[in-house]
Amino acid sequence: MHAQHISGRHEAQYAGVPLIEQVALRQRVTVRTNMFEITRPPTAVYYQYDEINPPSHTSARNYEIIDRLQSSYAAEFGSRPLYDGRALLYSQRNITIQKVGFCRSVAFSLMQRSHLSLSSLCLRSLIEKGDSDDQEDVNYVVLQLCQLIVRQAPNFRHRFPAHSKSFYVADTAVDMDMGLQVWKGFFQSVRPTRGHLLLNVDHTAAPVYAPGPLLSTMLQFLKLRDPRDLQNLSRPEYLRLRSHLKGVVVRITVNSNVGPKPIVDLVEEAGRQEFDNKEGVRVSVSQHFASRYANGTVRFPRAIGVRVGKSAIIPAEFCEIIPGQLFRKKLPPELQNDFLRIATERPERRLQAIQGAVNQDTFNWNTSDFLKDAGMVVNPGMLEVTGAILKAPKIVYGNGEKIDARNGTWNVVGRKFYLPAARGLQAWAVAVLQRVRSQDLDTFLKTLVKNLRDRAVRGNPPVVHGNPTNPIPTLEDAALRAQIWGRANSPDMILVILPTNAEDCRNTVKVWGDWGTPERVAIPTQCVRTGKWERADSQYCNNLALKINPRLGGINSIIESEASDFLSTAMIVGADVGHPGPGVNHLPSITGLVASVDKTASRWTSFSCLQTPRLEIIGDLEQMMVDALNDFRGYRETQKDPVPPRHVVFFRDGVSEGEYRHIRDIEVPMIKRAFGRVGLRGNAAPKLLFVIVGKRPSTCTILFIDQSDPTRLDRRDADRSGNCPSGFVLFEGLNHPKYDDYYLQSQPGLKGMSRPAHYVVLENEAKLPLEIIGQMAYHLCYQYARATRAVSVPAPAYCTSHPTCPPGPMC
Repeated sequence: MHAQHISGRHEAQYAGVPLIEQVALRQRVTVRTNMFEITRPPTAVYYQYDEINPPSHTSARNYEIIDRLQSSYAAEFGSRPLYDGRALLYSQRNITIQKVGFCRSVAFSLMQRSHLSLSSLCLRSLIEKGDSDDQEDVNYVVLQLCQLIVRQAPNFRHRFPAHSKSFYVADTAVDMDMGLQVWKGFFQSVRPTRGHLLLNVDHTAAPVYAPGPLLSTMLQFLKLRDPRDLQNLSRPEYLRLRSHLKGVVVRITVNSNVGPKPIVDLVEEAGRQEFDNKEGVRVSVSQHFASRYANGTVRFPRAIGVRVGKSAIIPAEFCEIIPGQLFRKKLPPELQNDFLRIATERPERRLQAIQGAVNQDTFNWNTSDFLKDAGMVVNPGMLEVTGAILKAPKIVYGNGEKIDARNGTWNVVGRKFYLPAARGLQAWAVAVLQRVRSQDLDTFLKTLVKNLRDRAVRGNPPVVHGNPTNPIPTLEDAALRAQIWGRANSPDMILVILPTNAEDCRNTVKVWGDWGTPERVAIPTQCVRTGKWERADSQYCNNLALKINPRLGGINSIIESEASDFLSTAMIVGADVGHPGPGVNHLPSITGLVASVDKTASRWTSFSCLQTPRLEIIGDLEQMMVDALNDFRGYRETQKDPVPPRHVVFFRDGVSEGEYRHIRDIEVPMIKRAFGRVGLRGNAAPKLLFVIVGKRPSTCTILFIDQSDPTRLDRRDADRSGNCPSGFVLFEGLNHPKYDDYYLQSQPGLKGMSRPAHYVVLENEAKLPLEIIGQMAYHLCYQYARATRAVSVPAPAYCTSHPTCPPGPMC
């Protein structure tokens, strides 16, 4: 099977020199992607229906209705319609009758809204660059229809919803603990690019509820052996189990006439609950099941049961979890390593899985009636594109020592910090929230102090022991002892030793330290976990020192590159919105913004706010930018350089493709209003560069380098993990049809598949060439103070999900 190659454009000229040649490159490289070109786009005419009366509350019920209607009225429907499981149905027939059928004695009707012809003109608006937003709504509908065309057949075959982006295969199941499995499958998404319509395919994995007896899952989740132990659960155990199982669909084993039902809630002592039956007699759940079903004897009447529907109570022993239900909640910390071990694949294995699935027609590209009816054809060869490898910046440490990064990594052992913290560690203490050997702790602290040799560090700090379930009293005691011991107004830092699995405890520690109270200022905290610090090796303590020095106001290193002059006159900003986890709707979203204030983009100011849950627009962005600009001016005045920024480079994380226009129309004006509020108007206003940075699982672009082919990659530049090397950039071949964009893989590979970040330019007042923007973004990936490797996105964007942990010291 021959891969396909799309040649790049003729390079634009800038001051008589090709743009790409102004950027420091190591090598040009041709790579394969997980993209397949749609060589014949769909050309059929579809009628769109977007209302089903009466409405149903579940997609499963909707599919049942449409399937029943199609079977009963095959002549009216013709070929099988495309349906998204919710409110959109597309048919190549004009279904003219108002009431189309009955399902369980209820009449259903379809409401036609429009008809859509997938003409060449309609599809051209998807893939051609233009400034008009008039076609955006139509383009969205066309794209959603294309997604349904390619997804329906494989999703139906594997019993996943037709609109689902991914399907998973039961035969690939691997057991984990706590009643969960890992299933592997495939992701498909139609992506318009400039001049081409592509199909993005990925090999993916997901945690899934293990099918089988619900009682077994309950026992496994709570690490119990006897079902009788489910009758005396503590309140925390009950709440954990309730959160884990709520919404899981179960089959009632004693009654085959009842379809699967989602768990609405848990019920304690389910078999002993009482209700009035149809005859008006008061009976228990156990009596009801025993009298009604031949195999309905309840063996564990005092165990936990479930409530389904409005009021039906079912003993857990009569429930089975049906297969294929994705676990959409946050994976428990104790399972995360197991999941990564099972799901992680080297690039060549992932490539083989994708190409193997294509060759075996797993996606039904050759046999799907939906594709045939639409007239769509997909090229089975992986798309090839040509990119380049950018040169890394120099890393500058103390005494002016400059070192080269090798494939995005460098070694800091034995080097002095560029600027050690002025005060050092004079007033600090250790809070121990785990049982430890005093000898191990003494050895660790001595090694840490030795690695903090660049600063005045006072040894033998106070050590306070406490309970991880309630760490605040221990932290308060440690802070007081540090203050007295160091004769300071407030502690410089509290070093906190945590148990191995202590996410809740760590969160409590961070909130305590970062937010402070009316009685005290915020106190820097540094957490270490059991299982790492005991070795007390120099490399680990060096890495710890990298985190501590910026917290105390020091600068670990700076970069020196072709972008340095530009960065010295610019303010670099990163912003993001963090939302509550899946299924959590009572907590607010958190906005974060970090901004540079010095010439080397090494000192930062940061802000965070709370806002309405799930709102993607940063509501307080204008005020945050005003505060950041004031901090920029204040810091520059202390450095006798009170010049406002000439440019503001704004990296916005966490924006999906469908929100680009919305973000541009609302957030860009907010930033410009902030310029005016601090007196930067007219020619004095900074030129804004606003760039979306996409590093999300839904951005499934993967770049493969065939390292066995010496014409594709110099072996000295090969990444040991099999990924593209750090600095690989792709300016052409996968461009967004409407916006200037590029892909950059900045981080070196660790384990498994590394994905490039997608950069989309929404505003570019300085008209900077895309290649220059890409180089600057890559070099900023070396500015994250806590790491000795390039990170996946520019340092300010990397940090916005943790706004109180900026990429470097605070101003």
